[in-house]
Amino acid sequence: MKRMHLHTYLILGILTVCLAASSLPATTILPSSQVGGTGFDDGNDTTPPVTSIILEGTVQGGVFISNVTVSFNATDDLSGVNATYFSFNTVNFSRYITPINISGDGNYTITYYSIDNIGNQETPKSTTFTIILIGPVQINITGGIGPIVTIKNIGTKNLVNIPFSIALDNGIYLYGQYRNGTISILAGETKTVRSFVIGLGEPTILVTVGYTHATMNAFVFGFLVVKL
Repeated sequence: MKRMHLHTYLILGILTVCLAASSLPATTILPSSQVGGTGFDDGNDTTPPVTSIILEGTVQGGVFISNVTVSFNATDDLSGVNATYFSFNTVNFSRYITPINISGDGNYTITYYSIDNIGNQETPKSTTFTIILIGPVQINITGGIGPIVTIKNIGTKNLVNIPFSIALDNGIYLYGQYRNGTISILAGETKTVRSFVIGLGEPTILVTVGYTHATMNAFVFGFLVVKL
């Protein structure tokens, strides 16, 4: 007859439980690289991980006007994600560890993919974005034949293709209630933008250049704009 070794455990100081040593399961500790999956491969894991990219920053007019923080999120339901790799503008791939901060004007392309714990590799994906860091500008709005906007680049950096908009609320307009576009201004230079309007009302005129805003209360009669 096989001898059984009994172990006694006191649970919460109330109930005593006896277990045979031969019935105790072995303990398995999964490595941290297997987080996101079971950590085991039964021979049926042929699916690569899925990776998404996260871009954080201030967007205006379809471009970032601030530094951009890049991070990745990868998942794998079976063996788990082993590593994520990324490349900037087709330069050599690096292993992703912590979020990356990107600064400086330019067009950027990030290519990325992940590999799971048995070697299934995701097809590389790419994301493209643009950074235009906008220096300080000074905006002045006056009336006349439509709103007249003067924009001065008071920074030390030339501004190229900076988005701007001119919008009027509170009124009836046949033309010119909203205008947008881009403008380039050398450091220290002042440029004037005229916006033609036909309407009637007492709007607040909102002008946005990059991330700088200015407003003016006005009276619009036909094509004439008068500052209130």
